[in-house]
Amino acid sequence: MTTKHLPEYTPKLPEEVLDRAVALCERSEVYQWELGDFLIEVEDEYASVLAHAVKDVGRWMIQQLAKERMLDASTLRDRRSMARFYPPPIREQYIPPLNYSMLRACKSAGDKWKYYADAALDEPSISVHRMRAMIRKNGDKTPAFVDRWERIVTLCIAMVEDKGAPAWMRETCEVVVERNKDEDL
Repeated sequence: MTTKHLPEYTPKLPEEVLDRAVALCERSEVYQWELGDFLIEVEDEYASVLAHAVKDVGRWMIQQLAKERMLDASTLRDRRSMARFYPPPIREQYIPPLNYSMLRACKSAGDKWKYYADAALDEPSISVHRMRAMIRKNGDKTPAFVDRWERIVTLCIAMVEDKGAPAWMRETCEVVVERNKDEDL
């Protein structure tokens, strides 16, 4: 007795789900959390229904949205991941004054995210750039002038290597790069 191999059935998301995700993606950055919450809601709703047909419902959902509505899959994964990491009760503690980008930086610290989120609350003028630098340096707050100086040195290194730049610019930048090697900030 032979059995025919039936083609695999790939379920499709309903049009209203696809359309709502598109609408949320097209809105301004304020709706990042709303999109993430919506994706979690859809994923959770379909998880039990599609458990037999789909191995990873979240991945399937994002692939469907990317394919059917040409949405950026990495953006969808980011919104979903952030909304899962920061459920609404936690967000309420930090937003405002912190924004989505600041909380994303804090999330990169893993288990220490709360330490950095609380530190950002204590220093409302801290930029995302400085927060990321602080996380990279395990909590050491870098003075703003050090961050600025590091950017200047990076630009000077690029100028020194740019053979199309005028010689006087390359020479000036070379002095900055060399002097930076000798100084300790």
